Amino acid sequence: MPKKNVAVVFMLLVLAIIGCVICYQLGKTSGNSNDPDAELRADSASGKKPLNLICELKVNIPQSDLSSPRQSHTQMVIANIDFTNLSGWYQGQFAISESRKGSVTTEGSVLHVRRPALFPRFGVMISGEEFTIDRATGEFRQKISIQDGRTIELMSGYCGSYAKAPF
Repeated sequence: MPKKNVAVVFMLLVLAIIGCVICYQLGKTSGNSNDPDAELRADSASGKKPLNLICELKVNIPQSDLSSPRQSHTQMVIANIDFTNLSGWYQGQFAISESRKGSVTTEGSVLHVRRPALFPRFGVMISGEEFTIDRATGEFRQKISIQDGRTIELMSGYCGSYAKAPF
């Protein structure tokens, strides 16, 4: 009889440990379930490490000039915010790219990345490019500034953090 009691106590102990591990894991993942992407606000946003993002964007670019019909498609791009150097980039096709970073400023939960420019495109002179990422929602918006003072939004979508492979 005592051997059966020891076996029952041992089994209950093992089940209790498994239950605790499951509860711990559930609590750990459910804390982030309501958040679009916790890393957008966590260590990266506080300046401790770069914020690496992957974004799914709807691109809406004029075909030849600003009055021409727009060509729309979706595109996946990578973006990065470096809080140490206050710079940022995305895989853009205008003034901002990985080799031509923009400067980062914050306004509430929104990160603004801007870069001045001066080149012709769509029949007008482009004077700058900006993209924003809302850390609360993950929303991405990109627009260009034209020399006459107008701004035109060309891309929008949502971003989430990604981890680079360790190799």
